[in-house]
Formats: sequence, C-alpha cells, structure tokens
Amino acid sequence: MHEMAKILKIEKRTIEVQTFSNDAAACQSCPLNSVCGSKKHIHVVNPNNYDVKIGDMVEINIPEHVSVSALSGLLYGIPVVILLATILTLKYLFGTNDYVSLGVAGVIVGIYFFILNRITARKAGKISPSIVKKIDNFTLKT
Repeated sequence: MHEMAKILKIEKRTIEVQTFSNDAAACQSCPLNSVCGSKKHIHVVNPNNYDVKIGDMVEINIPEHVSVSALSGLLYGIPVVILLATILTLKYLFGTNDYVSLGVAGVIVGIYFFILNRITARKAGKISPSIVKKIDNFTLKT
C-alpha cells in the first residue's frame, strides 16, 4: 500500500515521516494499522538513497504481507526455544555446569540475533516501510 508522507527527521539509518492516509477503510484492514495510518509518525528506510531533506513529501510503501505474529515469533519465540534447548542439551546430555550452559546459550542466542539483524538489514525495503519516490511540487491540503 502506498501513502503520502512528509519527512520530519532524518537519522542515520531511518527517516521519521508523518503519513497522510487517503483511505481510512484500507487502514483498518491493514495488519500494520497500529504502527501506521492517518497522520501517524513512523520510521521508514531509504533503500534507494533518495536525496531528501526535512519537509519534503515522499511516497512510501507499507508492506501488507508482513505478519506481526511471524515477526513476534522471530524476535521472541525462536530465541526462547534456542535458549532452553541449548541449556537443557548441555546440562543433561553433557553434564556441564549451570553457568557454562547459560553462558553458551547466551552466546548462541547472540549469534542468532546477529544473523537476524544482517538478514533484516538486507531486506529492509521488503519488510519495513520504505520510500518509493520523492514528490516534487506537492501542496498538502489540510
């Protein structure tokens, strides 16, 4: 889904924008309506490195195929399973100390988050709201 947005703040890796939705009904059916929608501030990525500045109007793409529950599973579910499986495996199959098991499990979960960060950084434009194009000569009617 494409929306109009005004750039409010430019940060190192993201850009904060204010969205202006034209279709309130579409916002209600969107799985990301809690982080977007009419006149909300969201952070977007600029994968094509458009030359934008504060106050510019841009068109952003908000992916509709992103499942909030799937993202929650990636962030919370899988790390808990990795943590418990590692601790139990090291403790009961290899008889290691509790602190060693916890330390090794922590390192493995850290590696998981590092890999997840690398994957999401490469796919930022596909799973995060992103700038599609800069709009010149646009006047906003409020």
